Amino acid sequence: MRHIYGGPHEKRVDFWLGFAGWFALNLAAVGAVFLVSMRSNSGALGLSALLVLLNVGIPIVLAFTRRYAALGVLLAFASLFALTIVEGIFSTVSDFVGFAGGLAIGGTAGGNFIGGTLIVVGILVLIGFVLGAFFVLRRISRSL
Repeated sequence: MRHIYGGPHEKRVDFWLGFAGWFALNLAAVGAVFLVSMRSNSGALGLSALLVLLNVGIPIVLAFTRRYAALGVLLAFASLFALTIVEGIFSTVSDFVGFAGGLAIGGTAGGNFIGGTLIVVGILVLIGFVLGAFFVLRRISRSL
C-alpha cells in the first residue's frame, strides 16, 4: 500500500532515511560478509548473493510503498557509482603518470614523490566530490 505523505518535511525525512539507510545496510552487510568469510567461503558467497538481491529488491519494494525512500536509496547507489567512476579514472591515470614521471625524474625516488603527490590529489578529488554531492543532494532534498 502506497504511503500518503503529509508534507514536504515527511518526504525529506523519507529521502534521507533511504539515503543513509542504504549506506548503513551495505556497510553492515559487508562487515558480516567479511566476518563470515573468515570461517566459510561458501557462507560469505551466500551472504554476498543475498546482499545483491537486497540491493535490487529493496528499491523495488520501496518504489511501491514509500516513494521518496526509494529515491534516496537510488541516489545513494548512483552517487557511490559516480564516485567509483571518477576515482577509477583518476587512479588509472595516476598509475601511468606516476610510473612515467618516476622514470623521467630518476628512478624510485621520483616515482615515489609523484605517486605520493597523486595520492594527495586523489584525496582532494574525493573531498571535492563529496562536497559537490552534498550540495546536489541538498538541492534535491529542498525541491521535494
